[in-house]
Amino acid sequence: MAGPLRTQPAGTVIAVVVSHLDDADAELPLRAEIDALASAITEAGHRVRAVFFVPEFREGSWWRSYYDRSGTAGIMPDPTASLVALASADSGVTIQPSRQAIEDLFRLASTDEQERIARATRIAAAREQETPEPLAKRIEAFDAAVAAAIDGELPSSDEEIANLIASFSSPLFRDACVLPAHGRHPERQRVQLLLHLYRLAPLPERREISAVLAVGYYLLGEYLYAEIATRQVTIPTLHAAIVARNVQRAINPYAHRGSFAEYFRSTRSAVERTRTVGSESERHPRLLTLVDEAKRQIRAERDHGDRRALNDRVNRVDAVVKAWSAGWRAQSDEELAALVAAVASAPVGLAVLVPPAGLATEGSRAMLFRYLLEVSPLDYASDVAAALAFAEYAQGNFEAGRAATLAIDPPSPLSEKMRARALDPSGGDLTVIIANLARTERRNLLHGAAD
Repeated sequence: MAGPLRTQPAGTVIAVVVSHLDDADAELPLRAEIDALASAITEAGHRVRAVFFVPEFREGSWWRSYYDRSGTAGIMPDPTASLVALASADSGVTIQPSRQAIEDLFRLASTDEQERIARATRIAAAREQETPEPLAKRIEAFDAAVAAAIDGELPSSDEEIANLIASFSSPLFRDACVLPAHGRHPERQRVQLLLHLYRLAPLPERREISAVLAVGYYLLGEYLYAEIATRQVTIPTLHAAIVARNVQRAINPYAHRGSFAEYFRSTRSAVERTRTVGSESERHPRLLTLVDEAKRQIRAERDHGDRRALNDRVNRVDAVVKAWSAGWRAQSDEELAALVAAVASAPVGLAVLVPPAGLATEGSRAMLFRYLLEVSPLDYASDVAAALAFAEYAQGNFEAGRAATLAIDPPSPLSEKMRARALDPSGGDLTVIIANLARTERRNLLHGAAD
């Protein structure tokens, strides 16, 4: 507790200890622990006004004071009818009678409900693959559901619930819905909506929602809720691990500028800058079919060792990069599909990360990748985003590179390092290693074509 308290203005603290270790005729329990707590609060610059003990947080419980020598004690009124409860409810805070009551909030819906929503979620996910929506529209739909929750309405129809749950298969959506569009604190109704979806979601999406829940509770300062939420993440995620560590160490999420919370603020703006699908006219099913066919051709060329054909594809990308400053744009779906497939296929996708000569990646190469990301079918957006992230990072555009990694689905170890600012772009780290690999692949394809 001392960590967060040190970041707050000096004030007065009242603590209430709830424990079943009670004997009305004996010394109050946990005396040594309470003394240590009071010392930590004092050392953090605050004044301990009172510490009370109550065996159970319910009406009729007998409460006593740890530090009032006059033996102050009394009978606890109904906690849900007190002025404190009224003020808390008005601000969105809820009071739970016990830790078990909080644990019960995470109890899953009935098996029948889960199976019904799972079927609806599969239908929603299939529909999204056939006619994908820009992530910005999906975030708008989620924000609208939050606004309805603020008015006391949680989604009730299977279709509405499934549409929201299905979107959590995208890491970019998952991270962008943690915070409101303008603000650094999630509304309490936002986490209530997430908890509602969590109880109904199929396992893969439930894992993502529980990670968002953990972050949301942590940013609200609800450390106990956050700690419980991290334990619902069946497969560890980076977010859940960070929350668990910060809760254990009592680290205030807003203690430092550019900290954990800043990542989620930047994710909201990244949705505006980085799309994983293009406009209606750019992402019709025919383009996906053409990219699939182009990828099959590249795979066949690679399997047959046709380096000449592969090198021609690299040269085609280079030519487009060179023509970009003159206003080049794809004139046909076939041309666009060939570029997307080249960037999304090995070994061509590795070779095109760097220019034919020189050590630096040109800005026009990154601009081409950004254009391809905007119009790419959703199935291939992740591969294009990885190329864009490297191109931006290699030029020193670190924030743009990190924004691009948000569209990499699922995240890779390298993209996670970029997001966490764990890469040093100077010599010796993975960006340099990848650039060297790309140049080697270029030489191999060029020499193979000459042979």
